[in-house]
Amino acid sequence: MPPRKSATSSTPVQAPQIKWDVLEDAGESATLTNNSLFERVQLQHADMSAQTVDDVLFEQVVCKHINFGQSTITLGQLIDCQFHTCDFANTTLEKCYVRRVEFSGCRMLGINLPQLDGQDVVWRDCNVEWGRFEDAALKSTRFERCLLREASFGNSDLSGAVLYNCDLTRADFRGAKLAGTDLRGSTIDGIQISPYELQEVIVDSAQALQLVSIFGLVVKDSDG
Repeated sequence: MPPRKSATSSTPVQAPQIKWDVLEDAGESATLTNNSLFERVQLQHADMSAQTVDDVLFEQVVCKHINFGQSTITLGQLIDCQFHTCDFANTTLEKCYVRRVEFSGCRMLGINLPQLDGQDVVWRDCNVEWGRFEDAALKSTRFERCLLREASFGNSDLSGAVLYNCDLTRADFRGAKLAGTDLRGSTIDGIQISPYELQEVIVDSAQALQLVSIFGLVVKDSDG
């Protein structure tokens, strides 16, 4: 399925570079092991859950309905891939290298992405509640219509990222780099953020009023 255009117009995110005419169908029997190599394939309905593996490569791969739940992948590489309605609940992707990847409609509750090195990554219509993105680099990244309630982005670099129409209720951005990060259209009730992190963050007028109240400011017009 060719990638759709993003819903807002900010820094363009490069789409996965997939040669659709050469993709092979790997069926449902694929397994996840140390040093697994998946290239130019379509994976569907495979169970890769509850595995602990290192040094895995997915390149030019389209995954549909794959269960990665509760797996731990260290030093993995995801390059030019699409993941559709896959299950990443309580999965850990540690120190992984991610380039030009799209996640659509995925279940990602409690996913842990420490020290992720990501660029040109799109999360679309995903449930990422309680997701942890600590110390992650997320360049040219977009989250669209995602549930990110109580997600943690501590000490991550989200400079220039777009979080469009997301639910960021009680999400934690303390210590994150947010220069040029666009939060417009997202729910920010109970967001954990300091005035320092807010420098150069892009918000809409309704969000600005919320943030003013969060920091205890009282806005009054002149009595004349």
